[in-house]
Amino acid sequence: MFELIWGILNAVIFIYFLVVCIKSVKIVRDGLGGLAGLVLVIGLLSFISKEDSKNLAEKNINFYNQDSSNNSTKSKFSGNSFHQDVILEKNLTSVISLDIYFGEEKNDLVIISANCMKGGLISGTKWNVHTIHVDKPKNKNYCNYFVSGSVDWRIMGLKLYSESKIFEGKVILKK
Repeated sequence: MFELIWGILNAVIFIYFLVVCIKSVKIVRDGLGGLAGLVLVIGLLSFISKEDSKNLAEKNINFYNQDSSNNSTKSKFSGNSFHQDVILEKNLTSVISLDIYFGEEKNDLVIISANCMKGGLISGTKWNVHTIHVDKPKNKNYCNYFVSGSVDWRIMGLKLYSESKIFEGKVILKK
């Protein structure tokens, strides 16, 4: 519920920001000319659309052949592969999920890769994955997972608060 209120607050502030920008462009255009108004609009749009490339919204971690120290000996998984989706957190507006890809090799299941992402209405929040660890005991049909990350609470792109999240548990791997 709080994420929904946060998203609505972000939308209202953004609309107010647009109204202020339109009035500012009119003032600048009347005072300095049309070219100055155009430069102001382009500058504001470039400021708004700036992407933070340091943090990945989602990470895909490959586990297959991770013990091999020489990259040239790594090979792609060639058997049947399967997918298991784990819901880590479900709110009124969004879901954080872990996708585990696994396959059959020599009558045992092996973990191929894992991916963690946030979906739904994510206005005003940003999910950053820090660690994904998936461990499967030999000759068992389940795996243990550990995911750590943080949710950045933002207003107009500015981070106000960062909430740390840790998820761990066990999931049965179904073919």
